[in-house]
Amino acid sequence: MSDPNPFSDVEQRVRNAWEARCGVRRGPLEQADVDAIAEAAFALEGVKPTVEFIRRIAGGGSPNTIHPKLDAWFRQGRQAVVPSAVPAELIILWDRLLADATRIAQDALAPMRAAIADDRAALAAEAAQLARDQAALASERATTERVVTALREEFQALQARNEALQSELIRVSEQARERAETIQQRDVEVGRLEREGVMVAAENTRLGNLCAASDVRCASQQAELEAASEVTRALEARILALQAAATESANALDEAQQRAELQGGELGAAQTTVATLTDRVDQLEQALQLARTAAKADASLHDHVAADLRREREALVAVRAMAAQVSEALAASQATAAALVQERDRLHAVLMRVSPDEPTIVDNAPD
Repeated sequence: MSDPNPFSDVEQRVRNAWEARCGVRRGPLEQADVDAIAEAAFALEGVKPTVEFIRRIAGGGSPNTIHPKLDAWFRQGRQAVVPSAVPAELIILWDRLLADATRIAQDALAPMRAAIADDRAALAAEAAQLARDQAALASERATTERVVTALREEFQALQARNEALQSELIRVSEQARERAETIQQRDVEVGRLEREGVMVAAENTRLGNLCAASDVRCASQQAELEAASEVTRALEARILALQAAATESANALDEAQQRAELQGGELGAAQTTVATLTDRVDQLEQALQLARTAAKADASLHDHVAADLRREREALVAVRAMAAQVSEALAASQATAAALVQERDRLHAVLMRVSPDEPTIVDNAPD
């Protein structure tokens, strides 16, 4: 059967002295507990206290907690205490009285200790809040530093952009000045081209009038040519009729000569008929000659009229070629003027004028 009391007599006496002095332990070992156990062991039994001895008396405890407290007791000079001849009962009574006084003092100090604990908790809370505030302040400071760095970089970027914009403004101002000079020069050029366009339009109008007059002359000469052609066709018909009559007379003369040869008795009548027919042939030849002469005269008139018509046509072609060249020059001038006007409109939106329209040349010349 095991012993219900695990302590030896020495250990039990030391434990009783400790409990009489400090009361029953309800928490971790304090410095007073270690001091009471060490003094009781050294004073009552002459035993040098150790960490393991104190752990056995206290019924547990961490060596890491007990060792520094025991070192503190040794540093206070308690190791030099010599056991006295005072009876143990008096020492126990003294320890009890001392324990009662200590308990009374502790009871009296409990509110102060609670207040101190509360103050410590409040200080710990304030310290934690201060730590959180410091962490927040550090975070805010880091954020502020990042913001300041970003703002500084942005300011530097804006400064560089401002310098670039100023350079661009100087360049644009120079380009605007050059464009203004160019626009002024183009305005002068547009004015000159407009004046040239007016002159070309007037010249084109004059050439159009000349072409119209040439068309009228060509129409008149065409009518004369058609009349001459009618006369020529009539003369040609007359010549053909005379040629047919001459052919018939020649055939009749041949037949008469043949009949004269066959009819010797009728020679005189045949000779008379031959003479008559010969005269008739002569008349027809004269008429044919006159008709040919008239036809040649009419042909000369036709050739003269045709030559005049050809000259008129050549003059008309030359005039039309000149008019085409003038029209092309006018179109080129108008295109250049239009391009300059569009450029000027794009830059200033001021000029909205149009060059004069080209006159249309109607081709009335005969084919």
